[in-house]
Amino acid sequence: MADAPSPRAGSAPQAPGPGGLALIGLASAGHFFNDGYGNVYPALVPLVAAQLGFGLVTGSLLITAVRMASSILQPLFGAAADRRPTPLLGPVALAAAAAATGALGLLPPAPLFVLLAILAGSANGAFHPPGLALVRGLAGRRPGRYTSLFLVGGTVGRALGPLLMVGAAALWGVRGVGALALPGLALAAVLARGAARSAPSSAPVEREGHGRATLALVRDRLGPLSLLLAIAVARGTVTSAVTTFWPLLHGRAVAQVAGSAGVIAVMMLTGSIGNVLGGSLSDRVPPHRLLAGAAAGAGLSLAAFALAGGAWMYVFAALAGLFAMSTNAVTTVLGQNLLPERVATASGLALGLGNALTAGVTALLAVSAALWGGTVALELAAAVAFTGLPAALAYPRLVRRHRLPIPAYGAASPGA
Repeated sequence: MADAPSPRAGSAPQAPGPGGLALIGLASAGHFFNDGYGNVYPALVPLVAAQLGFGLVTGSLLITAVRMASSILQPLFGAAADRRPTPLLGPVALAAAAAATGALGLLPPAPLFVLLAILAGSANGAFHPPGLALVRGLAGRRPGRYTSLFLVGGTVGRALGPLLMVGAAALWGVRGVGALALPGLALAAVLARGAARSAPSSAPVEREGHGRATLALVRDRLGPLSLLLAIAVARGTVTSAVTTFWPLLHGRAVAQVAGSAGVIAVMMLTGSIGNVLGGSLSDRVPPHRLLAGAAAGAGLSLAAFALAGGAWMYVFAALAGLFAMSTNAVTTVLGQNLLPERVATASGLALGLGNALTAGVTALLAVSAALWGGTVALELAAAVAFTGLPAALAYPRLVRRHRLPIPAYGAASPGA
């Protein structure tokens, strides 16, 4: 995918044209498959744990390692996309994620399985920074709305990925997972063609000193960036805890994994609704108020989910997803606003590094799950979610204190 122009106030059109809308839709479809592959592992690992010799802690740490590989490299992929804009980075990453995920269904030996999973996770992460930068360049004066539409493709993919994997395993056995790679490979080819034809053109990038200049920008805005990452971690821990622990705690038979996948699907699908609502509202409402409210709602919902049973379990999973994922676009666009000169790098930091830190917190929670049980781990995750409330309320004051040249974000600036 191509790099996008910096989102400077006053220079962007009001809304994308038909070609831009079509490309945003195509990128969102690519995001659906990309993140669908990224969420196959939590459902696949319980099915193959016996063959590979994985227990609860080992399985949780493997899932965490895949997510960290997907996330921690995103700032580097973003910096590469800023320095050498190319329409092929996103599609190639999607194709690699599809191929590696399909290969996992062949049940290679445990070391190769782990390597393939980490390779797939790395490719999964490489898709996000150029995709987000592309959408920001096309979004005009509504970055929250169109970023949320791009992100909702990934959210729905994460919801349906485990269900599709379970369906393939039920029909054809675990080896049937390989068939899931085919639509992703096909869409990668379509996306490469569409991005090459329609992506916004990029200004020439000065290569010399580009990396040093990027590091200087990050250092200058490190305080607000760090607080924004803390908010992202507080939010992300909600969905990460559920998708990591729930399948491993509720059995390894196909039927049991299907039930766990259903809970995750409900959470992700309501999260997709929250994603669009939160992104659209953030173009009109001071974003830090949305962040604070979402942190409180997500923490309460996850705490109730950990103790619920029967139908209430699905209700609270839905609420947790709705609140937790309503601010995905908000933190991403605020991160881009902190580094308007390096949009792809900012996207990698806000989304990727935030997810990597979330994976680290989830790894610690995995140890608590092994020691004290899954309910305690989920309650601790709820406590982490609540930390996003004071962090969100402190964010605008920190931005004002740094006197940063941040462009307006819809009707409300980040420091509003």
